[in-house]
Amino acid sequence: METNNSEVSPTPEKQLEIKRFSEKAKEDLREKGYSIFELKKQSMLEMERTYTVEAANFTEYDYYMPDFNAQRSIGSEVAVNLSEPFLPKSNNKTDKEQDKMVEKFSKKLEKEIPGIKAFIGTMADHVEIANIAPDYLSGQAKGEYTITRESDRCHYAFDVGRTNKGIILRPSDNFINSHVAPIIKPI
Repeated sequence: METNNSEVSPTPEKQLEIKRFSEKAKEDLREKGYSIFELKKQSMLEMERTYTVEAANFTEYDYYMPDFNAQRSIGSEVAVNLSEPFLPKSNNKTDKEQDKMVEKFSKKLEKEIPGIKAFIGTMADHVEIANIAPDYLSGQAKGEYTITRESDRCHYAFDVGRTNKGIILRPSDNFINSHVAPIIKPI
């Protein structure tokens, strides 16, 4: 009997296939001060169980975003600037203004380093990075958070930040202190 490959469950190795930067892109990103990390498609529920995440009960966030606990980080190498994670003057902007800022930043960086793209990232992306790199988003002592975009189904954005207690996660109701911390990924 023939087997239809589309009906066969993927192997764990296939499920965790990670998109990677070229060696040249990694070298160029590091020269520009970026650190490179591997995000492994972890769900918010897995991260809540594994990491210190200071948040209200995660099930309460289903109100803001359907399937909150199931949301996963991307399966990709990513690059972030740990010393300057936020785009300058990206707070106190509308979501559309912040999106345009990231698009402009991405186009400029793409000209310098082909094969990459900047994006805002989801809450799961930022939480996983913050758990890999304790210095990421550590500007919360100054009240700075990064804004995330969750999905077309979600009418809210979330702020992600870090304090000495761990990761802070909260629904965003304003853009005054919500900066944009772009994440770089390979394309």
